[in-house]
Parts: sequence; C-alpha cells; structure tokens
Amino acid sequence: MFISSETLPFVKNFIESLNEALKEIDPRADLSKTQKRWLGFCILAIAVTNSICWKRFERASLSGHLHASLSWMFRKSNILWHILLRASVEVIL
Repeated sequence: MFISSETLPFVKNFIESLNEALKEIDPRADLSKTQKRWLGFCILAIAVTNSICWKRFERASLSGHLHASLSWMFRKSNILWHILLRASVEVIL
C-alpha cells in the first residue's frame, strides 16, 4: 500500500487535538507544521503497516520518506516527548 504525504482527516483531527492539549499543558510544547506533518505521516504509517519500523514506512511511501530522515526527525526534533505522551493519553481518553 502506498502512503502519500497527505494524511487522512481522522489523523489530522487527532494531531490538531493533540496540539491543543500540548499547548494547555505547556505552551512551549506547541508542534510546528513540520512536526505535525511528520507525526501525521508516522501515525498513518503505523496504521497501514501495522508496525513501528522506519524501513517499512519508507517502503510504504515508495521511498518518498527515507528511513534515515524519519529516524533523524524522531531523534533530533525538539518535541517534548514526555508532554506529548501525557497529551496523547488525555486526547484518547
């Protein structure tokens, strides 16, 4: 299955709700546009590939997103992961 850069509406809605929850918890945890797109792609890729594997994400995007850049964004982004975890649990519940 091919995953494009454009994500599905339910993923966009989740990301927007997540970003609002992040801002309520800590204003500095706000996601940038790039972070929102990357996170949206990852959520969609997890759903499509039924895994958390950068190589599978790359194959599913027909090499549109290279595994090295996906991994780099995960490791080097300024996302406050502990706050993101809390906010995502709040949004889901």
